Amino acid sequence: MRLSGGAANFLSFINYELIPYVDKSYSTDTAKRTLMGHSLGGYFTLYALSCNWRSKGSFNRYIAASPSLDYANDYLLDRFKSLSDQATISKEL
Repeated sequence: MRLSGGAANFLSFINYELIPYVDKSYSTDTAKRTLMGHSLGGYFTLYALSCNWRSKGSFNRYIAASPSLDYANDYLLDRFKSLSDQATISKEL
Protein backbone atom coordinates (compact mmCIF):
# COMPACT_ATOMS: atom_id res chain seq x y z
CA MET A 1 0.00 0.00 0.00
CA ARG A 2 1.42 3.36 -0.93
CA LEU A 3 1.48 6.21 1.56
CA SER A 4 -1.61 8.33 1.23
CA GLY A 5 -0.89 11.39 3.37
CA GLY A 6 -3.24 14.28 3.99
CA ALA A 7 -3.93 13.58 7.68
CA ALA A 8 -2.94 17.09 8.78
CA ASN A 9 -5.29 18.65 6.21
CA PHE A 10 -8.11 16.27 7.13
CA LEU A 11 -7.70 16.99 10.85
CA SER A 12 -7.67 20.71 10.12
CA PHE A 13 -10.91 20.35 8.11
CA ILE A 14 -12.54 18.46 10.99
CA ASN A 15 -11.40 20.99 13.61
CA TYR A 16 -12.04 24.24 11.76
CA GLU A 17 -14.87 23.50 9.34
CA LEU A 18 -16.81 20.34 10.18
CA ILE A 19 -17.07 20.65 13.97
CA PRO A 20 -18.09 24.34 13.92
CA TYR A 21 -20.74 23.56 11.27
CA VAL A 22 -22.14 20.61 13.23
CA ASP A 23 -22.11 22.59 16.51
CA LYS A 24 -23.93 25.47 14.84
CA SER A 25 -26.49 23.24 13.10
CA TYR A 26 -27.24 20.70 15.82
CA SER A 27 -27.38 20.36 19.57
CA THR A 28 -24.06 18.81 20.55
CA ASP A 29 -22.43 17.79 23.82
CA THR A 30 -18.87 19.06 23.50
CA ALA A 31 -17.86 17.38 26.77
CA LYS A 32 -18.43 14.00 25.18
CA ARG A 33 -17.00 14.63 21.71
CA THR A 34 -15.36 11.41 20.53
CA LEU A 35 -13.22 10.55 17.52
CA MET A 36 -13.42 6.89 16.54
CA GLY A 37 -11.84 4.98 13.70
CA HIS A 38 -11.07 1.44 12.61
CA SER A 39 -7.96 0.18 10.80
CA LEU A 40 -6.52 3.19 8.93
CA GLY A 41 -9.29 5.24 10.55
CA GLY A 42 -7.92 4.02 13.89
CA TYR A 43 -4.50 5.11 12.73
CA PHE A 44 -5.90 8.57 11.96
CA THR A 45 -7.56 8.66 15.38
CA LEU A 46 -4.22 8.03 17.07
CA TYR A 47 -2.59 10.63 14.82
CA ALA A 48 -5.19 13.17 15.98
CA LEU A 49 -4.54 12.19 19.60
CA SER A 50 -0.80 12.68 19.11
CA CYS A 51 -1.44 16.16 17.68
CA ASN A 52 -3.49 17.06 20.76
CA TRP A 53 -1.18 15.37 23.28
CA ARG A 54 -0.56 18.53 25.33
CA SER A 55 -3.68 20.49 24.51
CA LYS A 56 -7.34 19.62 24.78
CA GLY A 57 -8.02 19.72 21.06
CA SER A 58 -11.49 19.18 19.63
CA PHE A 59 -12.03 15.76 21.17
CA ASN A 60 -12.29 14.49 24.73
CA ARG A 61 -12.23 10.81 23.83
CA TYR A 62 -10.41 8.75 21.24
CA ILE A 63 -11.29 5.21 20.20
CA ALA A 64 -8.85 3.46 17.87
CA ALA A 65 -10.14 0.02 16.89
CA SER A 66 -7.48 -2.21 15.36
CA PRO A 67 -5.26 0.67 14.20
CA SER A 68 -2.77 -0.17 11.47
CA LEU A 69 0.26 0.76 13.57
CA ASP A 70 2.74 -0.75 11.14
CA TYR A 71 1.67 1.79 8.49
CA ALA A 72 4.36 4.26 7.35
CA ASN A 73 7.23 2.34 8.95
CA ASP A 74 5.89 2.59 12.52
CA TYR A 75 5.60 6.39 12.31
CA LEU A 76 2.97 6.69 15.07
CA LEU A 77 4.74 4.29 17.41
CA ASP A 78 7.88 6.42 17.07
CA ARG A 79 5.84 9.61 17.51
CA PHE A 80 4.23 8.39 20.75
CA LYS A 81 7.62 7.21 22.04
CA SER A 82 9.01 10.67 21.35
CA LEU A 83 6.07 12.32 23.14
CA SER A 84 6.54 9.95 26.08
CA ASP A 85 10.28 10.70 26.21
CA GLN A 86 9.56 14.45 26.15
CA ALA A 87 7.11 14.08 29.04
CA THR A 88 9.70 12.11 31.04
CA ILE A 89 12.36 14.76 30.44
CA SER A 90 9.94 17.53 31.47
CA LYS A 91 9.18 15.75 34.74
CA GLU A 92 12.90 15.36 35.48
CA LEU A 93 13.54 19.10 35.01
